[in-house]
Parts: sequence; structure tokens; C-alpha cells
Amino acid sequence: QEIQGIFCAKGSGINFHENGKLAGADLSEDQKIQGITFAKGTGVGFDKNGKLWGAHLPEDQEIQGICCAKDTWAQFNENGKLTRITLSEEQVIEGIICSKGTVVEFHENGKLKQATLSDNQEIQGLPCTKGVNPTEFYENGRLKRAELSENQEIQGICCAKDRVIEFSEDGTLVTAILSEDQTIQGINLKERTLVNFNNNGKLSSA
Repeated sequence: QEIQGIFCAKGSGINFHENGKLAGADLSEDQKIQGITFAKGTGVGFDKNGKLWGAHLPEDQEIQGICCAKDTWAQFNENGKLTRITLSEEQVIEGIICSKGTVVEFHENGKLKQATLSDNQEIQGLPCTKGVNPTEFYENGRLKRAELSENQEIQGICCAKDRVIEFSEDGTLVTAILSEDQTIQGINLKERTLVNFNNNGKLSSA
């Protein structure tokens, strides 16, 4: 049955918003919705304004150049851009080698927000490690959060490998764990000390 332009499968759970707009259904056939072609059996969800917010994929599918995995949800913003998916295969996104099966998120402007690395790699000049914890980025593309694969001096701070580092949106180091004893701003600190800095680069806690 066609409902509000959507080919809905017989027997599928069809839901509506309070304003009468279609909220969700399973497709009875392949259909192009808001510029994206979805396969028969895809579960599609719409917001109260009729905008597509998500699709539960019955098969692997490439959407907007991203390899999306079957049996997972692809989510979209109100402009129709992907915001969250699970990768069906290893893929390079904005120069970042992302693991198969990882959840990848995007900012509203389409820039990569977070992903799990499939291998150790250099990102913005820093040796970053693969692992279960996602590497995160700001909307301007700068690195927000990562784990180091090697000890690394960053902005004069001796940062330990296999530990999280965090940056402010302008690229200032805000969190690290020391790889060795170090004097920072006149304070003697021991190896493995967690150090935090404010946006002006001043030590705020240790």
C-alpha cells in the first residue's frame, strides 16, 4: 500500500505521528526517498515534518559514498546527510582508515565526528593507535580525542603512549598522561600523572 508516497509492505508495523504524518514503515519494494534509493524490506523512519531520519538496512548499501552495513540503522540529519552508520567494510573516510563494523558519526556539516581506527596511523602529525575507543574530531576537522601509539611530546608536554589525549577546538592540548617525570609551569610532576590544561594552555589540575 502506498501511504504518503511511501510503498509500505503488507503486515509491516506502520506508525504515524500525532499530526498524521507517517512515522515508520517497511518498504514493499525498492524506492528512492529524498535522493537515496533503498531496497525492499528497508525500515524507514520519518520525523513529524516528513523528513527521513533513519533507515534500517536489509543489505549492505553504499550511501553518500559510505559503505553501510546490513541489519543496522543509517541515521540522517534534517538536511538528509548521514549522521551515524555502521561500516560494512574497512573504509578510508577523510584520510582516516576506519574499521569494519565500527560505528561512524558525522557532524551536521558532514565532517567526520568519530570512528574507530583499523590500524595505527598518523593523524594530524600524531601517532594514533587502533583500538575499541573511537577517535574523535571537531566540526572544523581538528582532532578532539585519540590514543597515542608512541610516547610523544605535544606542545612541550611528554605524553604517554596507549593513553588518551584531548584537545580544545583550536588545537590546544587539554588532557594527557605524562610519559616521564616533568616540570610543568614550575610544578614537578611524576610519570603517569594525569594533567589537564585550560584553553589558554595553563595547567588546571594534576
